[in-house]
Amino acid sequence: MAEIEGIFNQKTRNIIDLSIAHHQDRKCSGWVNNPSSE
Repeated sequence: MAEIEGIFNQKTRNIIDLSIAHHQDRKCSGWVNNPSSE
């Protein structure tokens, strides 16, 4: 059971990392300066 839990936690962490990276990409592309372009 602990093995499955570890895999799940790793996948969740990867998803969170991707979300953060996506957010940073949008900040770098000037999204913060022009939020109405959403």
